[in-house]
Amino acid sequence: MGAAIRTYLLNDRAFMLAMLILAAAGAVLARSALGPFQDAVGRSLSLNDNQVALLQGPALALPLLLSAIPLGLLVDRYRRVWILMGALAAAALGTAATAWAPSFNSLFLARSVVGLAAPATAVVAASIIGDRFSPDQRGRANMLIALGQVTGIATAFAESAFYGTDGAHAVGWRPAMWHLSVVLGILASLCLLMPEPRRSEIVPSAAHSNSWAALWSMRSLILPLLAGASLVAIADGAALIWLSPLLLRQYGESASRAGPIVALVIFGGGLSGPLMGGVIADWTQRVGGARWTMKAAALLASLSAVTGLFPLVPVVAGSVALMLLFMAFGAGINVIVTALLTIILPNELRGRCLAALWALAAIFGLGLAPLTVSFLSTTFKPSMSLGHALSFVTVLTGLIGAAAFLLGARSGNES
Repeated sequence: MGAAIRTYLLNDRAFMLAMLILAAAGAVLARSALGPFQDAVGRSLSLNDNQVALLQGPALALPLLLSAIPLGLLVDRYRRVWILMGALAAAALGTAATAWAPSFNSLFLARSVVGLAAPATAVVAASIIGDRFSPDQRGRANMLIALGQVTGIATAFAESAFYGTDGAHAVGWRPAMWHLSVVLGILASLCLLMPEPRRSEIVPSAAHSNSWAALWSMRSLILPLLAGASLVAIADGAALIWLSPLLLRQYGESASRAGPIVALVIFGGGLSGPLMGGVIADWTQRVGGARWTMKAAALLASLSAVTGLFPLVPVVAGSVALMLLFMAFGAGINVIVTALLTIILPNELRGRCLAALWALAAIFGLGLAPLTVSFLSTTFKPSMSLGHALSFVTVLTGLIGAAAFLLGARSGNES
């Protein structure tokens, strides 16, 4: 009976995709859960702003930088369902440790454990989608994973509203983390129902001993894709970090209004962008193959550069409208790049490239992007305001990213 159930689940793509969406949503929820509570956490543990910033950035990014290559190799060579279950279990343990943490050091370690879960689940999901869906369906399948991640972020904000962050509820973040760890543990247990999909699109020349050489032989396609995605990460990271200060300083919005505006931009762009990217990736794959998909990514990057002028719009309503489009184009590009990597790469090489994609996003999106804007605005002040510095970064990275995608399309055409 049990074998019959597992055989049915193995052949049921809807169940497999639903589990991957839940895993992606849960991992991103764990990663985002502390953000809405950061003021309450700071008060509870007497942390300064720099310590809170370390918890929100380096604590989540550094583990990925150290583990990106091992993670990719594991996904390429071993049972991915076990990796998925391990990632969710790590998120559960890290979230429980977050609830218990009595000091900054223990909280930093706990968040570092949580930081591994989101990239691991995303890489596993993309790898499995490559086995269960045809090339012209992978864009929409990865789109659903991206929507699950956005749902995880939205749930984090909803959770903070339910548990409270002010006054008598200043320590409400601890029970919130405890309860979330239980949910993540349940999700990890549900992974036991997932059979390991049979790997497809295996190329003998990409066997273990030759895999790095095979990867290098495809550099003319892969490097432009990773470069373009990294540039998009710089633009998106800079915008996400500096949206709220821009609204406060340049447009004179109050903190109570800036917060909902930022939430609208993030959720609106995060929902519409993957929908657009998934449909475009599948349509271009059907009509023209990977080269057309790369050209579509270049077009979206160009549109991202145009809408990256949002900090220079004098009216706040017009600026917010361009902000939303800017975030949508970036999210759409991320879905397209993920789908493309599962199409142009054989099974044995996907994991490490997808892990590298996440690592580059962490380096550039969390590390380089915020510092670039602040460096420009402070070094060239007063001639370059925050708005001018932000628009300079978003426009320049969009244009160079478009050029990188076009270079990849040209290389694919020549090959």
